[in-house]
Amino acid sequence: AAVIHRLLNTENTVYDFSSLLIFFFFYFWSAVVTYGVSVPSGIPDFRSAGGMYDTLEPEQFTAPEAQREKMREVPTHVVSRELFLENPLPYHELCRQWILDRVDPKGPFYEKYRPTVAHFFAVVAHARGQLRRVFTQNVDGLDQSAGLDRDMVVNIHGSVGTVACENCGKLCDGAAYAAAVRKSIRDITG
Repeated sequence: AAVIHRLLNTENTVYDFSSLLIFFFFYFWSAVVTYGVSVPSGIPDFRSAGGMYDTLEPEQFTAPEAQREKMREVPTHVVSRELFLENPLPYHELCRQWILDRVDPKGPFYEKYRPTVAHFFAVVAHARGQLRRVFTQNVDGLDQSAGLDRDMVVNIHGSVGTVACENCGKLCDGAAYAAAVRKSIRDITG
């Protein structure tokens, strides 16, 4: 408690906040998982040069020119909640194959993509009592595929393994959602 009090009562906020995070990380043995951990599985990279945001072609999406222009300026806009609520088509068109592969319980996701050593490391650390929680920005669900309990994972950006209404939060049937996407969402991949 004295360490926390000292860290919170100093002037170097950025340094002290990072020190506080490191303190909590080592005290509680939590893991922060970033997008790179799933790339060796074949999951597309979003942020690096040549990744999805770098190669995004807004002209492909069913969107008015103003929305396309915003995607050109800020490629992450295509997956933003703001755009989704205004026009869900670009998000669905971008993620169509991913939705069909992952959300549909009969989809081929787990045949295509396998957990990496990093995913299994978390499972082993948890089994040994050395891990309390995994915080991940990945939406792929490979943590659970490796055997980590769902309640051990905090999906910061959500998970494509669960479909819920954006307005009320009610869970939807994944197979029915995938069928609606297959029928109603244009395939922009060719």
